[in-house]
Amino acid sequence: MSEECACGFGDVGSGLRVGCNDTDGVDVRGPTVTIECWVYLSAEQTTPYPVYVLKSTESRDCGFGLLGKSATGICLCINRFTDEALASEAILPVGEWHHVCGVFDRGQITMYVDGKQISQVRRPMNLLPASSPLEIGSTEWRIGKRGFVGCVKHLRLWRCARTLPQITSSMSMHFPTDQLELVLYLPLISSARGNSLSRDLGPRGLSVTPVGNPLMGRYTSAGFVGCGVVSTTCLVTGKAMSLVNNACGLVIRNCSAICPSGSFTLECWLNLRDYTAYPVYISKTTEDWNLGYGLIGKSNAGVTFFVNNWTHTIDKDAPLVKNVWHHLCGVYDSSAEQLSFYINGRLAWKAAENLPTPCSDDLRIGNTMWSVVSSVKYGFCGYMRDVRLWSCPRSQEQVAASMHRLFPSDRKNLELWLPLGSNGFSTASPEFFKDRGPNALSVEMVGGPLCFTTVVPFTGVEWAIARLLFIGKFKNADEDCPLKHLPLNVIHLIMSFL
Repeated sequence: MSEECACGFGDVGSGLRVGCNDTDGVDVRGPTVTIECWVYLSAEQTTPYPVYVLKSTESRDCGFGLLGKSATGICLCINRFTDEALASEAILPVGEWHHVCGVFDRGQITMYVDGKQISQVRRPMNLLPASSPLEIGSTEWRIGKRGFVGCVKHLRLWRCARTLPQITSSMSMHFPTDQLELVLYLPLISSARGNSLSRDLGPRGLSVTPVGNPLMGRYTSAGFVGCGVVSTTCLVTGKAMSLVNNACGLVIRNCSAICPSGSFTLECWLNLRDYTAYPVYISKTTEDWNLGYGLIGKSNAGVTFFVNNWTHTIDKDAPLVKNVWHHLCGVYDSSAEQLSFYINGRLAWKAAENLPTPCSDDLRIGNTMWSVVSSVKYGFCGYMRDVRLWSCPRSQEQVAASMHRLFPSDRKNLELWLPLGSNGFSTASPEFFKDRGPNALSVEMVGGPLCFTTVVPFTGVEWAIARLLFIGKFKNADEDCPLKHLPLNVIHLIMSFL
């Protein structure tokens, strides 16, 4: 893992902020927590009280953090951040990558470095929540406002006490397979061309904000070598199908592969761009909406899963946050005659339902032929990718294990798989919509969906102009574009002069 570019902090004022408070940010409290990451301390690390990760308030009497007392020390602190609490710190050598992990388990704090226990102390208490952002690499609060000089990557926060076998089995994995208690995951790595993975890939897709001047790069014998800026809006897979209005979408013509009469699972990744009433995300139903299945909402940002009649579960719709990626998964288990709906790998609700009655209508993604209410045909505006239909009831463990995988490893019962990711830049090619499942079903475009990068939130028109005037010479604009890491307000300023 040492060859990756990672998030680097060249001074104690550079860092990252995750979320705003416990309402829309990192909410961890109670008797257990685990925090782990890979840390590289540079030779310039000379300041005492380094702060690696911290979630606390100015009073320093709540929250948790990875921080140290000496210049290269590190330990897990719970609620209190005093010299006494820091006395069990581990000392990290400079110029080397080390995996550090702190586990708080019902009053006992255990610190691991590279999969080996370094210290264990007893602190009888529960973790008290702190209504503040999670800070990485620097802090707004006292302790000298210390950060650290070096790099960090693969930061993960769990709301459970991870065991040593769990820690060692996943510490070198980019995507841990057991993600049920995962709260936050920041890869904080990039390729040599600077496409950073600084977005939260955890279940909630929390907002990440750079502070100061964090850079992507690596430390060598010559010092820190940058390989790009920190981009906190980049999705792991780069691109997605964009539905610019609620008439756009895809159609898969009716066939037996998409007509389940027993157990099945329907899942996708979704990002709402604009709110619409009764949004229809995926549907295979009749004009009366009393057959088939789908993902639909009642409120303008809601979503729910239905089988047979959409009114059975429409009042269960859960709100989605605008401009944030969410993983949605609906499961029907015929043996229990039960619906289960998961958001970001976590169970939202369960409900009883009869066996699905197949309908002869087409499967539609992003739009609908039928009106929901008031004779209006609702679709949705936003982004979608990785639509998968399985002819089996996927368990919660299976859903969580494969939701971040670009290629699901267990494809035995996979009937339909639309990655909806493209190497193109604007209007997508037919390859963009190809069904990668075993049936290779025919997929038709309606209304003109577009595909464009999600590195910065441009509109399709802005990207078309930018590429035409500035980057037309690049064969692979997604990787070589010199514009794509500029702030959005800078791009808008450029556009104002065109």
